[in-house]
Amino acid sequence: MKKTLTFAAVAATLLLTGCVREIYEQQPSEYGENVPVGYLATSLSWEQDRDAGTSVHQLTSAVDGVGASFSKGYGTLREAASDAIQLPVGEYDFITMANMTESDGYVLSGVPPTKAFERTGGIYVSLKDTSAPLQQSWFGVTGASVKENVVSVASPVLQRLLPSITLHLTDVPAGTVISVTLKGVAKRILLTAKDANGHYGLPGEETIDLVLGTVTGDGDKEFLCLPTASNQERCFLIFDVTSSSEPPFTCICDVPAVSGGKDYRLDLDFHDIESYLYITSQRINDWEEGWTISGEVLNPQVSSKK
Repeated sequence: MKKTLTFAAVAATLLLTGCVREIYEQQPSEYGENVPVGYLATSLSWEQDRDAGTSVHQLTSAVDGVGASFSKGYGTLREAASDAIQLPVGEYDFITMANMTESDGYVLSGVPPTKAFERTGGIYVSLKDTSAPLQQSWFGVTGASVKENVVSVASPVLQRLLPSITLHLTDVPAGTVISVTLKGVAKRILLTAKDANGHYGLPGEETIDLVLGTVTGDGDKEFLCLPTASNQERCFLIFDVTSSSEPPFTCICDVPAVSGGKDYRLDLDFHDIESYLYITSQRINDWEEGWTISGEVLNPQVSSKK
């Protein structure tokens, strides 16, 4: 898959040349006179080409290693790319989080303070308010080696945190409101661990119900959501349907697990909605799956809508 380089990649390369590099290498050790140090700069790229033009208003970089742990915030990609963090010589885990702040609706835990000397237990992210509209964010994790009197470069690839579900409904009667909830998603995500597919961002096992929003007519409606909890093979997409002319009813869509950063699409005629639908998936590309009704009824005791 193609990775689109950001300005940060160019700036970090410039950081390694000329007088800027000499200035960093001549700075005294911040960790003690006898502690050899080097520097770590950032070069970022996007996992998905469609994110290349994303506006980043807050970037947080954190390193975690035996020698020290460190975190620092930046307002722009340019600011992050022109900086280099001084660290004791050694091996580190390096993570960058973009637009993942409380004002964006997120709560981070495990981010080390500046110049901590104990390793963290990993960095977790959860939602500040599960009823608020979700905003997409990005993060990247990589290993980094700091060498004495050298400005090294860490090159995390920014991947999407949240999956999305697009509902394409047709023949929705006028005045009908469909409230959409997703059950079985992870309450928090361990950014610094890999999931079963080898992708960073391991969902936890504790689940929550996530109210996604409403659909009131035909066409596409996209909802951002959290990935399915790691101990769940599937999750449930719930439609609570109300209208002025028909009794309210609930549809339980038994859907495949959703993974961080991927897109899912379900095309559905309103008149095909029953009290229980079993949904299967078909891979479209690296980032997208199409969902369809399989026709298999696994819970025949659920009564049909009237």
